[in-house]
Amino acid sequence: MIPGAYDAQTDPSPFWEETLMAWKKPRVTEICLALEINCYASAGL
Repeated sequence: MIPGAYDAQTDPSPFWEETLMAWKKPRVTEICLALEINCYASAGL
């Protein structure tokens, strides 16, 4: 899902740096949409 995630096993530094950078400027719309979908999925169960 995250570009560079495959580097986590060999060299975790790029992975964590990208993750931190992504959370510094989160895409609010995508996060809200993901949470909404998660709520519907949980309610469906």
